[in-house]
Amino acid sequence: MWHPRVTDAHLPFVQHARLEPFLHKANDANVPDPVLQELDQPLLVDPVKEAPNVGIKYPIHPRRVDPDRQRIHRVVLPSSGPKPIPQKDELILALWAMVQALRADMAAQLAAQQVQINELQARLKLNSHNSSKPPSSDGLNKPKPKSLRKAGQRPIGGPKGHKGDTLCQSSEPDSVIAYAPPERCDACKRRLTETSIAETRQVFDLPELNYEVTEHRVLQARCSCGKTHRGSFPTSVSAAVQYGPRALAAAVHLNQHHMVPLKRTASLMGEFFGLPMSEATVLSANARAAAVLAPTVQAIAQAFLTQPTVHADETGLRVNKALHWLHTLATEGRAIARSSAIKAAKQ
Repeated sequence: MWHPRVTDAHLPFVQHARLEPFLHKANDANVPDPVLQELDQPLLVDPVKEAPNVGIKYPIHPRRVDPDRQRIHRVVLPSSGPKPIPQKDELILALWAMVQALRADMAAQLAAQQVQINELQARLKLNSHNSSKPPSSDGLNKPKPKSLRKAGQRPIGGPKGHKGDTLCQSSEPDSVIAYAPPERCDACKRRLTETSIAETRQVFDLPELNYEVTEHRVLQARCSCGKTHRGSFPTSVSAAVQYGPRALAAAVHLNQHHMVPLKRTASLMGEFFGLPMSEATVLSANARAAAVLAPTVQAIAQAFLTQPTVHADETGLRVNKALHWLHTLATEGRAIARSSAIKAAKQ
C-alpha cells in the first residue's frame, strides 16, 4: 500500500506559517503526533471543504485520492495556536498606500536630481564655440577644430589664377660654382678642351647672419686765423655706442608682430645675429616705434569713421596677471587693435 510521508517536498504548498513546524515534526520519529489525525495515511487535503479550526482559506495540498482506500484526509492544526489579526487586511492596505506614496516621492526626487545633474554637465561642456565665453577661457580643454566644408563641395588645391609661393630659378644668381668634367676622355684618353653648360641647379639660403659696425667720425679743421671748424653727427647717432635702426626694427618686429616674449626676443637677436640685447632695450625700441607710428595709427583710426561697415570684436586677455580686453576693428583694407582694462560696453 502507498504511504507517503510529510517531507520537504510538500513545503512549497504550505500557505500559512503556522503549519511549517508541525510538518517538520512529523518526519522526526515514529511518535504519534496530534497534528495528524491519521499518521499512517497519506497527506491529503480536500480543496472544497475547509478545516474548521485551522483558520486558513486555501488548501495546503492539492486534492489527491488514495487509489486503494479511496479516502480523503486533511492536516488539522490544534486550536491552541495564535489568533489571526482581524484588521490585517486594513493594515496591509494602509502599508501598501504608504509604500506607494514613498515610491512616488523617491521617483520625484530622482527626477529633480537628474535635471540638476544634466544642467551641471551642460555647464562643464560650455566653451567659446557653443556659448558667449571668450576663447581665452577654454584653457587646455579646447575642442578640436572642425571644418565647415562639406566633402566634395570645393576642389582640392588653390583656386584658378592663384599665384603659389614656390622657388623659381633666378636669372642673376649672387654666386656661381662650376663643376668641370675630367680633363681626358675615359674611353680614348684624349684631352677635353671645349665645355658648355649641361644643367644648372640653384640653392636658396640665408647669408651668414652677423652684425656690422659702422663708425661715425667727426672731422675738424683749423683756419689760419686760428678758428677751429668741425663737422656734426646726424641726429640718429646720439651716443658713443648704440644699436642701429635695422637691429631695433627686427626686435620690434619679433616682439610685436610675431608675439615673441621679451626674453626670447632678446635671446633670438643674440642667436641669429650675434648681437645680444637686454629686455629693457627691446622695451625701449617698442616705445620708439610707437612714437614714430603714432600719426599712422591716428590716420587709420580716423578712416574707420567713413566706412559703411566695420567689423568689431572683443576678446579677454591677461596683462600683468590682470584681466584686460582686446578691442579690434577691421575692414577689408585696414585693421586696428588696442588693449583696455575696461569692457567696450562700459566705456
